[in-house]
Amino acid sequence: MTLFGQVLIGPPGSGKTTFVHGMHQMCTALNRPNIIVNLDPANENVPYIPDVDVRDLINFENVMNEHKLGPNGALVYCMEYLQVNIDWLIDGIRAKRKNSSYILIDIPGQVELYTHNYVLREILSVLAKDLDTRLTAVHLIDSTLLSSPTNYISALLVSLSAQMSIELPYLNVFSKIDLLEHFKDDLPFKLEYFSQLEDLNQLLTFWKHESNMGDHPLFLKYKGFQSELVDLVEDSSIMQFIPVDINDKDSVLQILQLIDKSNGFSMLSEYSEYSALGIETNINMLPNEEMYGTIYERYIEKYQENQNSKEK
Repeated sequence: MTLFGQVLIGPPGSGKTTFVHGMHQMCTALNRPNIIVNLDPANENVPYIPDVDVRDLINFENVMNEHKLGPNGALVYCMEYLQVNIDWLIDGIRAKRKNSSYILIDIPGQVELYTHNYVLREILSVLAKDLDTRLTAVHLIDSTLLSSPTNYISALLVSLSAQMSIELPYLNVFSKIDLLEHFKDDLPFKLEYFSQLEDLNQLLTFWKHESNMGDHPLFLKYKGFQSELVDLVEDSSIMQFIPVDINDKDSVLQILQLIDKSNGFSMLSEYSEYSALGIETNINMLPNEEMYGTIYERYIEKYQENQNSKEK
């Protein structure tokens, strides 16, 4: 039986584990049996109970101490060890899946695992061959990075690198969108601009202020370099970003329906779970004006009202 699901990737602190927990709760509410696989050996505090946990195979702290490795090196070692012992992972998933046709995989955040090393891609390839998986890579970017044009472009480059390396259907997500209220005054553009990746050269104006270098000759070279990076991102046709508040049911449903479409789960008879629960399906819908309006009303305007009331 085909196993559909999601692979959560993204930098450390982007909210992958929280996303997995929220998505598990949503799938459970939809009566969609699912299993959770934790492949992050350094993830000490998980809000969910993993069905398969790489920490049962290898101890991250022991690897660091025994092999005199730093955190990143130890993570690479652990993932390579998992690749060598891939039968352990396959057997664990088979033992736990039972009637489940859906899987959620939590991946370490270190980008080295899919930019400088192909171990993650090889592991996912074996899962596809031996377990007939149909997975979508969900790449999370912390929305607080939008307040800094430099950090934003860096995040786009990481996403582009992952998209080219993972070789899976791919969705970009702005996580922690509920935190917009705390940095709304620092956003140089509206959320739509960052999500839709249109005319990124507008960011160059803000780099000048962000660098505090004025018209220094070094800044002119730096600006030229940044301009080339912007062109690279635009020429690569990177996927637009979907804003998600993992604590909001409608937001989670929207991204889940898009994921279901990308990995083919929406073609199954089980997909009728939505209609059975009276949930409208609109899997062709990407973020639109109405959705952005809801985000501004819920987070930014609410924040402004609270600030005004405090001033009074």
